Amino acid sequence: MDVAAFYLIQNYHNVAFDAMARLAGTPPYRLLGEGEPVIGIGRVLMMYTIIFVTLLVLAVLVRFWLKWKENY
Repeated sequence: MDVAAFYLIQNYHNVAFDAMARLAGTPPYRLLGEGEPVIGIGRVLMMYTIIFVTLLVLAVLVRFWLKWKENY
C-alpha cells in the first residue's frame, strides 16, 4: 500500500468508532488490524521528497539532452 494512503487511513478515521468503543467498554477498533506498524508524517514527507528529487533530476537530464541534441 502507498505510504501516504496508509498514513491517512491509519490516522484520519471516523471518531464515531472510538466514541462507540468507549461507550461499549471495548478497545478501539483499528481499521488496519492490531499488528500494523505506525507510520509517522516524517516517512510520508520523506517519500514525497524522494519523488520530487527524482523528478527534478530527470527534468534536468531531459533539459541537457534537449540542449545537446537540438540546441533548444
